[in-house]
Formats: sequence, C-alpha cells, structure tokens
Amino acid sequence: MTSRKSLFYAIMFLLLIAVTVPILYLANQLLNRYRMQTAVVRELSVEPSPMYVDDLVLGYKAIPGDYNLKIKLSNLKEERSYKVRINQDATRFTGVSKDHLPELWIFGCSFVWGQGLNDDETMAYLVQNKRQDLKVINFGENGYGTHHALLQIKELIKSKRRPKYIAISYIDWHSQRNIAAKEYVGALRTFGPFSDKNFFIEKLNSIRNSIYFKFGIPPNPEDVRFHFPQAYLDSGELKIRTIPLLKEHVPFVKNEEEFLITEKIFDQIYEEAKKLNVTPIILHMWSSGDYQKDPMIKHLKDKGFIYVDSYRDYSNPEFNMLPYDGHPNPEVNKFYAKKLLEAIK
Repeated sequence: MTSRKSLFYAIMFLLLIAVTVPILYLANQLLNRYRMQTAVVRELSVEPSPMYVDDLVLGYKAIPGDYNLKIKLSNLKEERSYKVRINQDATRFTGVSKDHLPELWIFGCSFVWGQGLNDDETMAYLVQNKRQDLKVINFGENGYGTHHALLQIKELIKSKRRPKYIAISYIDWHSQRNIAAKEYVGALRTFGPFSDKNFFIEKLNSIRNSIYFKFGIPPNPEDVRFHFPQAYLDSGELKIRTIPLLKEHVPFVKNEEEFLITEKIFDQIYEEAKKLNVTPIILHMWSSGDYQKDPMIKHLKDKGFIYVDSYRDYSNPEFNMLPYDGHPNPEVNKFYAKKLLEAIK
C-alpha cells in the first residue's frame, strides 16, 4: 500500500513538473517580451522647458536657448543625454560662421535636425565644419514635413534672403505629415515636448474633442497648445491651412491624394528655388521597400532636382541609437554630410 502511495506521489510530482516547467517557460518568455516592449516606451525630458512655442505658419518652432535633453527607458537605469543650442531664428546651431557668407539652407525633419544627437554630431554641423566659406543653416525640425520646407522657403524669400544652395531631405512617409494624417498627428501629440504627460487626462480630452468636432464646436483654447500645417487639394490646386494639433480636429484629406499632394509641394519648392536661381538638392534618406523604385524619385529627377542617394537603412542597429532612439546615429550623419559635401563641390 505504501509503495502504491509512493508511486502515486511520484507520478503526481512528475506531472506537476511536466505542467509547471512549460508554464514557467511561457511566463518567462512573456515577461521578456513585456520588458522589450516597455523598453521602447521612451520618456524624453527637456531642460529648461518648454522647448517649443506655437507658430501659426509652421505650427510650432523651437525657442532660442541652450537645452539638455535626456532619453530615459522604463526598464534601464542608463539614459542617453545630449545638448542642443537653438539660434535666435529658431534654427539649430551648426557651429561658428562668419556673417555675409553665401548660405546653404538645409530643410527636413528630425533626421536633418539631429534628434538624439549633440549639435556637433549633426549633418549640418559637420558640413559647416568642412565648408568655412559657407554659412550652413539647419532649418530642419522634429516632426516637420515637406510642406514645412515650402512654407519656410516662401517666408525666407519674403525677407529678401538669397542662398547659394538649397538641400531638402526626402523620406516617403513625409507624405503623411504633409496631409496631417490623423494617425501622424496623434503620434506627434505623444512626443515628449508636446505631451500632457497624463494619460487619463489626455484620454478625457480626446473624448471631449471628438464630440466637439462632430458637432462643429471649436476646441477649448487651452487644448490648442500647438498647431500643424495641412496640405490639401482644392479643385486640384495645392493649398495649405493651419489646424490645431489635435487628432480629433483634423479635417479629412483622402489618403490616396497624399502622393499627388507631395508631388505638388515639391513642384512649388522647385519653382520657388528657381526664383532664387538655385537648383534644389534632394537628399534621399529613406523609402520603404526597394527605395530605388520609389515613384517620387522619378518625378523629382524629371522635374530637375539634383538627386543625392543618401539612403541608409536606419532600422539596422548599425545605423541607429537603439534602444534609446531609432534615429540615425552619428556615423550615419557623417555619411549624410559626405554625400551633401560631394553635391556642393
């Protein structure tokens, strides 16, 4: 009898192990996956704050000053820190240059601005360091699209400034920014400097603003801390309006029109540049899939832009700053600078 009990207990013990081990293994896998997922939830802190101010043309722009930025991951003690200097005209510092030199204007998004990088690691700074005969101006900014470049160039022309070179970054998903797609505006709202940092309050405001928009009620002024330009077609004509940076208040623009809208934006950029007797340079930094088959590239070449293949697969760990930041790292910015320098020899 005792031996039967012992055998029973032994079998039960083995069954328990057989059941427990896979459960523990699965739990460990889920925990590791959770840790990996939470690692990419980043908190960007800026000191002093705020770093951005509302702008009724560009939507928002940086406030002049010196900033210390930190990227903190939820499950890591270490953090990535970098320093940023913003000039009086809201552009990023590119190093010391003499006044009254021929100017090189560089336009683009965070790839050009240099998200996650110190000033002296950015493409624009590196180009300035090599070309002391030029004044290099970094007009790039986090979250900007191609339509921002058009708006900036128009404003610069009004001020009677005349560059020697104009360079514009091209990334295929800028077309979503150009039409202020709801998913993009929603993502931009979560970016550190723009976020309310309060998930519950953010959700309540989102519900309220959805109701407001449905019934044609304008958002509360305190909700509209920033704006964003939206390009759209009116009887086939390109127009740009400024809307609140609230995904619940985004006027609808057909996604199937975003490619045509982006083409028209580039066409206008080209025409504005020709007024200055400048042939604009396209820095092709990224396209999804086979980047060389991006139909926009053919359009830009046919239009007359100077095409510069600056592609690097920044999803490759060799080219980004993960786990802290997925943007191009200092080595890639050296590559960008090399490509641009070759184009302006």
